Amino acid sequence: RDGDYIYMGEYPQTIKAGNVTITTTTDARGYYLGSDGSYYAKVTAAPCEEGYKFSNGEVVTAGQDYYFKVEPIRWRVLKEGNGTAFLLCDSIIANISYQPDYTHSSNFNYYTSANGAPEGTFANNYKYSNARAWLNSAFLNAAFSDNQKNTVILNTEVNNGLSSTGEAKNSYVCENTNDKVFLLSLVEANDSKNGIGSSASNYDESRKMITSDYSRATGAWMDTSENYYGDGMWWLRTPDSLYADIVRVIHFGNSDNLNRIANDKAGMVPALKITLD
Repeated sequence: RDGDYIYMGEYPQTIKAGNVTITTTTDARGYYLGSDGSYYAKVTAAPCEEGYKFSNGEVVTAGQDYYFKVEPIRWRVLKEGNGTAFLLCDSIIANISYQPDYTHSSNFNYYTSANGAPEGTFANNYKYSNARAWLNSAFLNAAFSDNQKNTVILNTEVNNGLSSTGEAKNSYVCENTNDKVFLLSLVEANDSKNGIGSSASNYDESRKMITSDYSRATGAWMDTSENYYGDGMWWLRTPDSLYADIVRVIHFGNSDNLNRIANDKAGMVPALKITLD
């Protein structure tokens, strides 16, 4: 722990330093051992736009192979008490589509039967989303040890009901879910008790999230202006009340901006609860 931050789990994040040599040795996860003793993920870059730069100033070139250091994940402590803590990842750690498998009909998007969702389920239903599935399978298994998954990270009943939206009416809310890892709701992202702002439309610095080098290489959108360089957009789990879309946080820190389900530019900022005992 470091003040208001906790380091737990690990995931590819920073571009390999120039003085590190990658060996042919791999671990069970498929990561490559570097000459510095750390492991690295090999990725063929597919950036969202041309001209992006990594944190070391190197331009991200589409189609080129890069290696990213597998590092401890830094989490913000949003709340703590009674031996538990509510944590939020402190960066956009990956670019994952909220829901790529849907069908379009009459100006709305619906899940296909392949999702396991009942016929007629809107594609912004968090329960059946690709985002939720990725968080609780691919990410959970890649980022955490068995002890962390089974003992440290708590099962959380995630509120997906109307009260999580902050609105008086929202016909797209879904059932609650029980998850190890989840996305924030609009209410959670606007809760001053979480230390991340209290107004959805307020451009709050505390809601700004930087893209990792890894997420820049794998399709996450980022701002390239001087004041916001590297800041990206990240998914919330709250559906828009007017359309079958989802709410995201944009690079300015505004948490009341809509994003189409089909838009893959937003990234993942996982949240979870842990025991501190």
